[in-house]
Amino acid sequence: MSPNKLACLALIAWSTGCAQWSGDGDVVSNTYQSFQNASQKRAFESGWLPKALPKSSTNIMEAHNIDSGELWLKFHCAVNDIRTFTRSCTPDTRARFPDPKRTSRNAPWWPKELTGDGDAHLPKHWQVMSCASMNHAEGLVSANIAIDTHKNAIWYWIVK
Repeated sequence: MSPNKLACLALIAWSTGCAQWSGDGDVVSNTYQSFQNASQKRAFESGWLPKALPKSSTNIMEAHNIDSGELWLKFHCAVNDIRTFTRSCTPDTRARFPDPKRTSRNAPWWPKELTGDGDAHLPKHWQVMSCASMNHAEGLVSANIAIDTHKNAIWYWIVK
């Protein structure tokens, strides 16, 4: 292989790695008024929304990075559905939060308290959990959840 081709391949590999590290890449954002609206738009078939998303879910906001596989998801639901949704999850005081820079670029609506080492700054009415096996269209994935118990809001993320 010629030195020019080798240098070109090295540059492509380097730029791809930088794009994934920096959070650049194809980011898709979606909002749905309700579970029914998300279902009608076939959002579950894409694999980004968890199959166990409660049917009472409303105000669903979702952003995902196609290249890195990262996901940021927020929704509200009934209290009983929160318990069902998090049944297989465990409390986690050392959850891995999304990177602050990547998150602010890819999901600007995401709270800063849930980035980096954010757990130290969370209000007491928030619960953080790790879920080893959340079912998505593509299979089981490991995810994290933060629950704002005052607002019945769930923040759900997958970091790679």
